[in-house]
Amino acid sequence: MFSIKINNKSLVLDLKKNNLTIIEACMFAGLEIPRFCYHSNLSIAGNCRMCLVEVKKSVKPVASCAMPLIDNMEIFTNTSLVKKSREGVLEFLLINHPLDCPICDQGGECDLQDQAMIFGTDRGRFYEYKRAVDDKDCSVFIKMIMTRCIHCTRCVRFFNEIGGITNFGVLGRGLKMEIGVYISSFLNSELSGNVIDLCPVGALTSKPYSFMSRSWELNNVDSIDISDSLGSNIRIDFRGFEVMRILPRLNEELNQEWISDIARFNYDSLKRQRLFYPLISFCKGKDKFFLKVSWEKAFEFIKFNLLKLNYFSRNNFYSTNVLIGNQIDCESILVLRDFFSKFGSNFNCSFETLDYNLNYDFRKNYLLNFKLTDLKLADLIFFFGLNPRMENPILNSVIRKISLKKKNLIYSIGFNMNINYNVFQLGNSSILFLKLIEGNHWFNNFFFKSKNPFILFGSTIFKRKDIKFLIDGLNNFLFFKKNKLHFSDLNVNFLGVSPNFIGYNDLSFNLKFNDNLSNFSNVFFNLSSDNIVNVQNKKFDFFIYQGHHIDVCADFCDVILPSSVFIEKNSLFVNNFGMIQKCRRVFYSPGEALVDWKILIALGDSFLNILDYSSLDLIRQRLIDISPTFCFIEILNEFEINNIYAFNNKGFIINNIFISTINNIYKPYYNLLNKFSLNMTLASKYFKKNLSNFKYNI
Repeated sequence: MFSIKINNKSLVLDLKKNNLTIIEACMFAGLEIPRFCYHSNLSIAGNCRMCLVEVKKSVKPVASCAMPLIDNMEIFTNTSLVKKSREGVLEFLLINHPLDCPICDQGGECDLQDQAMIFGTDRGRFYEYKRAVDDKDCSVFIKMIMTRCIHCTRCVRFFNEIGGITNFGVLGRGLKMEIGVYISSFLNSELSGNVIDLCPVGALTSKPYSFMSRSWELNNVDSIDISDSLGSNIRIDFRGFEVMRILPRLNEELNQEWISDIARFNYDSLKRQRLFYPLISFCKGKDKFFLKVSWEKAFEFIKFNLLKLNYFSRNNFYSTNVLIGNQIDCESILVLRDFFSKFGSNFNCSFETLDYNLNYDFRKNYLLNFKLTDLKLADLIFFFGLNPRMENPILNSVIRKISLKKKNLIYSIGFNMNINYNVFQLGNSSILFLKLIEGNHWFNNFFFKSKNPFILFGSTIFKRKDIKFLIDGLNNFLFFKKNKLHFSDLNVNFLGVSPNFIGYNDLSFNLKFNDNLSNFSNVFFNLSSDNIVNVQNKKFDFFIYQGHHIDVCADFCDVILPSSVFIEKNSLFVNNFGMIQKCRRVFYSPGEALVDWKILIALGDSFLNILDYSSLDLIRQRLIDISPTFCFIEILNEFEINNIYAFNNKGFIINNIFISTINNIYKPYYNLLNKFSLNMTLASKYFKKNLSNFKYNI
């Protein structure tokens, strides 16, 4: 409880945060204090001195970002002394700053421009030569013009505290001071693009966005990122029918103010190798060609071939194989399920990134059963077949920030990880995990002493045939040892890589292993999956592809139906924490491409008018009927922690090692858009060359 005065106005602050600073108190009072180096999610530097304020009984102005708040303190932010001090600080900052605002990509969004309008002057008093610094080139995404740098060190603190890069910092002192890498190396950080937003001037700007547009020419739409399972909040800036850039939105419960480089820079894939019109294939000799047709002709072509195969007969003994991509929204999944269930044929559905079923009776069996803010309370974090840096960079940054404050926090069973904090590797064997749940490992004593442990399973276990026995074995271990545990309940947490992994499970979709695809099938329907591994060496009488991009799968297709990408439709996705999020339309689809669920409804209408959905509202009402969780859109519900139960499933754990499913963060197998992104291709190339920049902890 603090009782203070700001500009002769009394203010009482009842806050839980310790070491509250003057600038934070002024923010709570609604006063805007100019700053360059201060950022709420970074450590305090206090080196720009732009946030000077006057404090009673102080002989000189103080830096409000670094001065702790004291009870009965009297603060003044608008006196002549404060104004004169800020004007002097800004004049020194502008001494060596180049006059290149007309060609600077930061123009219109520059903090230095804004402060110069308030505290600057119309002429300078410095007539000596300006200092210049060589530009750096150590990133695919970041354009570094370091002559513009004002040495606020936001980028240095971000890389050291969150990005996990320690070879980026300050060199020299005084007039020779500059910021860069200590050795000639590449900035191999999956979060490097965030320093573009942090930089208050034009020293660090986006290479893909360079000289493309001005900020006042852009429109924007708030949406979500679907490059991973977190569902980071983003803002999509566009001009006309082209996405110009993607920026993060503040959400303290999810991504704070950060997004991954994949979310930020893979937008260039939206205009490469897109499907604009329905296509049907025909052969001329050994060559295969595609003919552009109308939607009516495409549906007639599908209906003709299905009738030719006797597909609608009640005595049909053939199967229908469906392969689903990982970036499909909940509405399309629901319509797809109802579409094929109406035919009554053998329906064999496979999800691109999930091979084996979990127990879907309770949501806790496939969720991350915690909030990101809850990780601060952890006294032990256990990884099992997980590399968070590759699978979820934002979650990894939160874990890294916690690990810097606590020692001996993180343990792992699994493969060697390209990680940027200390992890104690117990080994890489499923038998080692078996010893742990049997109580025959030294780690058990350490585990029993912990009061708030977190157990995280990665996407690797979804590729194992013994996944059920691994999970059931751990639940049995927790059940029979609960008397020794210091915590009452503990849930196992699963980190999926698909942006809608939880949505599939909430809709009770019967997902099966990819090898269950029939060797001989009547019809194969591919929904936005370009993974050739799932279809090669298979025989299909008729192959339908529906998606927005296509590459290798074109060799198998008989008909291609163009669909919309996530920014071209209003849709729902469920992130790994169980939050239903809205993905909002930015602009309409190019050419004749349609939303996935509209294509399926139109295809059903061309057959037997089998689907009754006439609008998006009816589909979402059907979603609520199936799973009441869809009533709570963009609300993170409190988790229902269920008791731990023992299981009697008989089986065996396979004795082998765990293999990482993602070896290149910029080209993960589950992200179709990254495959067509030039930015991601360049980053992947440098990633392979500079892999030694990662820190290995075994």
